[in-house]
Amino acid sequence: MQRVQIMGGMVRNIAEVAENNVPDWMQDWVEYAEGMVVGKPWPRNEAAETAEAAQARRQAILEELELLDRAAVRPLRAVAAGTATPEDTDMIAQIEANALALRDELTGLGGDSDEK
Repeated sequence: MQRVQIMGGMVRNIAEVAENNVPDWMQDWVEYAEGMVVGKPWPRNEAAETAEAAQARRQAILEELELLDRAAVRPLRAVAAGTATPEDTDMIAQIEANALALRDELTGLGGDSDEK
């Protein structure tokens, strides 16, 4: 059986113990429940987990937008120099379509779409 130490609303430790042999110092530890993870809050706060996932996705989108900005430099330079090929203009159109979709997703996550 597993026992879990919870301190300050966070899972601090999970230990395997014999069912009939829980040490005295571990008496205040609770029985393990599905979903308990060291370093995560317990009881689980689904709203906080959702917010954490949304923040991680916002960061990933901003990183993707940065990569798209970098990918646009060469074809835009060709356009500015008057040496653009159809591939350059297609690349710019594809990059802009991808960036627009990412900005829309960012807006849906409650992020600031003007960041990129």
